[in-house]
Amino acid sequence: MQLSRSDSERFLAEFHDANPGATSRAFANLPASMAGTAFASSYECLASVVPAGARTVLDLACGDGFLLALLAARRQAGLSLVGVDLSTGELAAARRRLGPAALLHQGLARELPLGDLAADVVLCHMALMLMDDVPQVLAEVRRVLTPGGVFSAVIGGGSASPAHQVFVSLLREYRKLPQFESLRLGDRRLQSPEGIADLFAEDFEPPAIDAIVLQWRCRPAALWSWFDKMYDMAWLDVADATLIERRFAQAVEPLCDAGGQLEHSVMLRRITARARPG
Repeated sequence: MQLSRSDSERFLAEFHDANPGATSRAFANLPASMAGTAFASSYECLASVVPAGARTVLDLACGDGFLLALLAARRQAGLSLVGVDLSTGELAAARRRLGPAALLHQGLARELPLGDLAADVVLCHMALMLMDDVPQVLAEVRRVLTPGGVFSAVIGGGSASPAHQVFVSLLREYRKLPQFESLRLGDRRLQSPEGIADLFAEDFEPPAIDAIVLQWRCRPAALWSWFDKMYDMAWLDVADATLIERRFAQAVEPLCDAGGQLEHSVMLRRITARARPG
């Protein structure tokens, strides 16, 4: 029986229908560092998990297909690419980007529209931490993985940058619009290594967790443009959002160097786990 969408899934679908490519625009051009190695982006950190002998890769919450396009560009012999997303807008953008290079499906992560043992690698970029019923999502990922298959996901890990603290502090001063007050995204256990280990314990071998650092310099207006695309801003009244933007610019001005730029960093985590046998 097909599952109905939850409130959070409806919000995410509507947001991405209206803003296809929002995630790739936010992350595709930010250089990443992981375990002392430089990567072009956090997408590249995730793509590096795919071995040369992979047969089928599923991108879970594939968005506009940026990650699948990276894999398609490898022209890896015998590799089939599959994407699943809940947003029609994102899938339309993915089809324009990928053409026949990938098979795309609309569906929910907790009820994947694929058969058993359909993929030997499942990837997920900046979406697992937003999903409902993560244990069920992981059970579905385990179901579609072949024996010994690998699941790897990049998730948020926070930021200690002063500009981020300014943004968070300002958000706390304003209430969400009434229709969003009770909205909650994701499972808080994904915010700690212990919680991650707990979530993965039933269906996967103990996961490896790698820290990813995104760090760049920019002008306050450019950083605000990055913050402004976050879900948090969609929950606010337009007048409040405009006021936050003005206050943010004033608050971060002392953080800028003589050239008017400031440094910002974002921490992500890459979780990689092999499916338990049986």
